[in-house]
Amino acid sequence: MANDLVLDKLERQSLSDQVIERIKSLLMEGRLLPGDKLPPERDLAQSFGVSRASVREAIHSLSTMGILEARV
Repeated sequence: MANDLVLDKLERQSLSDQVIERIKSLLMEGRLLPGDKLPPERDLAQSFGVSRASVREAIHSLSTMGILEARV
């Protein structure tokens, strides 16, 4: 009977996608408000336990989506 069970494959989520989801949840929870400045990439990477490249990619994606505004 277990052979008849059909399950969808799970998709692996990249680290940058996980960072995107975490930042979006911080916005939804109100812990990050519009206009708030994000911590430096180094601090975000350390907090999330990912590389700075993953954080940079996530910020770029969030900027492209119009969720964040990147400023230098």
